[in-house]
Amino acid sequence: MYKWIGTVALGLAVGSLLACSTRLATQDSGQQTRPRATIAVARDGGVSLNGKPATIAALRAELERLKEKQGVVWYARDDAQQDPTPVQMDVFKLIVTARLPIAMFKDRTFSTRLGAADFPK
Repeated sequence: MYKWIGTVALGLAVGSLLACSTRLATQDSGQQTRPRATIAVARDGGVSLNGKPATIAALRAELERLKEKQGVVWYARDDAQQDPTPVQMDVFKLIVTARLPIAMFKDRTFSTRLGAADFPK
């Protein structure tokens, strides 16, 4: 039961973040660009930050820096259509807890964004 409640809560958080941060995470139209971190989490638990392997501690520090600079996060994880692994969930929770705008992408190339239609209802 607790897993179900957590999944629903996370789903609501994702929906809210997608709705509120789409505009903030992609300010390209001549406006000042906000600092951005790209975070990708592999199915095997490997985490990359801005294209380089990273620890959870390094990720936490970067998220704090981004929060101070009003930055944004671009996030991708392997097998986005599957249930997340524990590490993928932990990394996502760190981002949500930092209350940063987030843009979610299909894969670590960060070329195709996910939208509300990409998530099951």
